[in-house]
This record gives sequence, structure tokens and C-alpha cells, in this order.
Amino acid sequence: MTGERQFNPAPLEIDSHLPLPDEYVAQMGSRSLWLINDLYPNLKKIGESIAHLWNESGSSGMAPDSIRNLRYKGVQSILKTYRWIDRNGEAFEAPPFQLILPKAANNMPVHKRNPSTPDEEASVWPPRGTRDIVALLGVVQMAHYFVLAMSMGARQSETLDLTRNALRLDVDGRPVLRGHDGALVRGRTFKLEDDVAGRVRDWHLPDVAVHAYKQQVELVTLIEKIGRMLPRENRLTVATTGPTHLWAQAAAGGKSDTSKPLLDINRALATFARALDMDGAPAGQNLRSHRFRKTLARLVALALTQAPSILMGLFGHKNIEMTLFYILSDKELRAEIEVVERELRVMRAKEAIHLMVEADIAGSAEQSSLLGGYGGLAALKVRTAIETSRRDSFRRGQDFGADSIAELAELLTFQGQAWEQVRHGVVCTKVPGQAGPCNKGTGRPEPSRCQSSCDHRLEEAFLRADVDGAIHDAVAAYVSESEKGEVLSAAFWAGQIRAHIPRFQDLRDKWMSDSVVNSLMNGAPSGGFHEGG
Repeated sequence: MTGERQFNPAPLEIDSHLPLPDEYVAQMGSRSLWLINDLYPNLKKIGESIAHLWNESGSSGMAPDSIRNLRYKGVQSILKTYRWIDRNGEAFEAPPFQLILPKAANNMPVHKRNPSTPDEEASVWPPRGTRDIVALLGVVQMAHYFVLAMSMGARQSETLDLTRNALRLDVDGRPVLRGHDGALVRGRTFKLEDDVAGRVRDWHLPDVAVHAYKQQVELVTLIEKIGRMLPRENRLTVATTGPTHLWAQAAAGGKSDTSKPLLDINRALATFARALDMDGAPAGQNLRSHRFRKTLARLVALALTQAPSILMGLFGHKNIEMTLFYILSDKELRAEIEVVERELRVMRAKEAIHLMVEADIAGSAEQSSLLGGYGGLAALKVRTAIETSRRDSFRRGQDFGADSIAELAELLTFQGQAWEQVRHGVVCTKVPGQAGPCNKGTGRPEPSRCQSSCDHRLEEAFLRADVDGAIHDAVAAYVSESEKGEVLSAAFWAGQIRAHIPRFQDLRDKWMSDSVVNSLMNGAPSGGFHEGG
């Protein structure tokens, strides 16, 4: 007898988070910036007026329904006379795009409310009552969230955990800067941490995100003041400290408590997309917070050659494998990265060719100018290739223009397969099949073994000043250590001099006139310096 054939259940289909489409990010970004920079200052003024009205009416001693009606009429008066102004001081009648929010009638006086249409979606402009203002503040809050999420690349638990005092300040109360712009915001990360309380870490925010954060602190405080039409009942216990959460419940329709922290961020994002009249499921997947993290990973991976190490620090990953899995789990992203990498290599070659051709046309006699400012032994090879290509073009009766430069760049880079950037400012021009001293074979370049004596090494012009300074310091150190009889230390500095001298042809010519350098480069012993020797 045979039993019924058994089958393993089909594996569940994993709904991996997808990066957001570029056009979608651009549209949501531009609309968010308008909400932040143009709409919010108006809402802040209106909100402060409403808060003042709330304070006055709350202490009047009237019955709740009388307070509600008084407040309703007061808000109507504020909105009826308000003049909407953009960031440039120009009046505007409506937003540059349609704002669509669930309309609620809860802000009407008791005798005028219509319970049959509380959830009908319609245009919210112009706002007609407190609920509209709170709803619009909720939309601006999500614009702040968009900017911070795209800047931090944090998980939703990390972004939602930010507090109102997360911006790091110095002793004078000014934001702690990192670099020339931006600031640091302090929060907690929970995933991969043993401690349930998480681990404290800092995120670097650009200026636009710092502005969004500061404005959100104002917004969440304001929304707590005006979120209720009626004053809260007196409590027997008084809180010793105020709330610290950064994100508040601020959904339209009066269905949320604005004094409580926001918990369901993905639902809020879906409402945000509808409010901006945008697709709530771009690329066939619901808009959710983790897609911002994947989007940032994609943009960085496409834009930067050192993306894995940068993203590892940004995302707080424990090892590089996690970051690589993040980047490479999306097959379409892998294909995009390969295309962008090839285009960047060709672009890098086109720039070098263009600068060398311009230098030749200018007719400068200086070697550095003839090489377009580039250094490394590969610069001479590139210039030779340019001269050969230009002669061929002239022989055919053609000008050596943009098309010729592009064609030569494709040829030199083996259609984008070569010209890898092995470190900042240093390019390996070795094409597939060529051997190099870094790997003793025909494989890919080995950045840790890149040598200034390699024929394939091309150095960008901005390194020249650093190399010149390094040679100057190395010569001074070599002479000093030699005079003190420090043989090993002098030998080290002699090696530094020999490594730097070949990097730029004009610097070689300059320093070869120095007796110390000339002696070392012509085979003198490295262990000591003898005046006049």
C-alpha cells in the first residue's frame, strides 16, 4: 500500500522592501520642502493665535458647549482674515499641488455638525476650522519625517524614538557641528543590540534635516496645545516633566489624541501620500518607512564608489556583509550599479582626455599643463594615446571633438571595465588581461598594494600640492635624522622620498635639482646624508 503523497508547503513569498522610484522621491521631496518652508510658517502663526484663544476661553468658566461654540467662531474669524504668505513674502491663494485630506465636521458647533459625512475625502483648501489646521500640521509633520528618514537612513524604531532634545548642543547651546555644515542628532538603535534599552548613537544631519528637526519640535508642542476643542479635565496628579516624544498623533478626522506619540508610522505615511495626491503604493508596494532606508542605500550605492563602507557606518551594521546584502539583495539595483560604475569610469577618462587636449591647445610648455595637471606614469601613456588618436582624426580630415573624446574614453576604459578608482584621487588604468605589480597577474587591481612606480597609475591634479608638501617634509626629516645618526629612521624617510618623487613629472623635475633628492634617486645609500657627497 502507498499512502497519500506528501508535499512540503510552498515557501512563503518574502515581500522585500523596495527602493522608491526616483521620480516618486523627487516629487515627494519637492512637495515636502514646500510644506516645510512655505506652509508651516503660516500654520505656526495661526496655531499660536488659536492657542491664545484656547487659553482665554478655557478660563472663562462657561459650559463646555458654550466654550466649543466660542472657540469655533473665534477660529472662523482668524481664518477668514488670514493672508497666506510664502517664503518670499508673496501671497498665495492655494498650494502648488492639490492637498487631499479626510474631512471631518467635528470642529463645527454642536447644532451644526453633520454626522453623515465625517470621513469624506475632499480638498482641504482653504482650511475652514481647527481640525483642518491640525490635519495640515499632521501633513507637515510627515514632511519632516520624510526629510529626516531620507537623511538618516534609520530604521522606523530609531526615527520614532527621537526626542525633542535629541539635537546635540555645545556648552553655549549651539548645535554640535560635524564638518562645515549640518549637525549631530542623538538617538538609540535597537536591532542587533543585547540591551533591550538599545545603544545610544549619533546621526549626522544635513542643514535641511536640522531645520526639519527643529521645526518638528515646535510643531509637536503647538499641536498639543490646540489639538482639543474642549479643555482637558483637571487631573489630581500633575506630571513633573512634559512629554518628550517628537512625533504626535495628528490624523485628520479627529480620531487621534494629539497628546500621544505616533506609533503606526506606515499608516501615517499612507495618509501622507493620499494628502499629496500621490500613489500610496509606488512600484506596486505600499509606502512604508523602511523603503526610505532602502532608497538611501540605493542612491548612495549608485553615487559613491566607497558606498559599502559609508552605508555600514550610516546604518549601524556590525559587519560589511550585512551592508553588501542590503545593496545586492535587489537584482535591479545590482544591474543599475554596474551600469553607473561603467558610466563613471568612462566619464573619468573623458575628463582626463578633455583637460589634456585643452592644455595642448593652450600651448603651455610646462609638463604639468601638457598632462592636464595629472600625475602618475599612466598620464604619459594617456597623452600618447591622445596624440595618436588626434593624428588619426586629422588624417581622415576630421576634427578631434567631443565625439572623438568619447570614443577614445570608451577605448581606454575597455567600455567602462577599466579605470577603477583604487583610492581617493588615484585611478588604475589597467585593462582586463593586463598584469600589474599590485597583483602579480592579470586580475583586478589590489588597492592596498598600489605603487607610485606602476605604469598603470594615474593621479588627479588636486593631489599635487599634498605630494609637494610630503616631499618637502620627507627631505627635512631625512636630513635631520641623518645628522643625528638615526640610520633606520633616515632610511624610512628616504623611502618616502623615492615613493613620492615619480608621482608628478613637474615635481620630479623640481626636486631633482635638490642635491639630497638627486643623490637618493641616483642610488645613494638611504642610511645617512653627508653634506657635499
